[in-house]
Amino acid sequence: MNDKKHLTEEGLIRIMSIRVKMNKKTLITSYDGPLIDIDVPIVPSLNKSDITSDWLTGFTDAEGCFFLNIRENRNKTGYWVTAGFSLVQHSRDLLLFKVIQEYLGYGNLVEEKIEVVRLKVENFKLIWEQVLPFFTNNPLQSSKKLNFNDFCSACDIIKKKVHLTEEGIIALKAIKSEMNTGRKD
Repeated sequence: MNDKKHLTEEGLIRIMSIRVKMNKKTLITSYDGPLIDIDVPIVPSLNKSDITSDWLTGFTDAEGCFFLNIRENRNKTGYWVTAGFSLVQHSRDLLLFKVIQEYLGYGNLVEEKIEVVRLKVENFKLIWEQVLPFFTNNPLQSSKKLNFNDFCSACDIIKKKVHLTEEGIIALKAIKSEMNTGRKD
């Protein structure tokens, strides 16, 4: 596209052929023209030394999520609270996620039925001692930093055990309602 080849019929056919190969599925578009067989380069095997803190921060900006789970329970306040961090990709990126897990030294890999792989951290000790310091020292650059800031506030409530009070649950529900898809700014 940089060389303006996409403006030619041959260039368009090449781009549409690459698109089909990249997504490993049939083309869903109004394009009904011819396709050519394209060799998509194979990415060399990754290892832990290929991941850097800057890379992981950028990847998290694009594919990460900081979240709170607040579920009803029969404990003192009637609620069970967890804080979590996850990265999500298509299941074809399982190898990449194994390398990220090795780089971090923690996290659970979950392969879901809908061709999704997820690296998930819900252990509060790991969140408090590893995840929060990592993203404090390697700040996010996208609007996701707003979710991270809210997440830090929620984790502080949990760390101080204020979540075991009605006021704490109210505060956590308010924070959660403004995070991720609930964010208005």
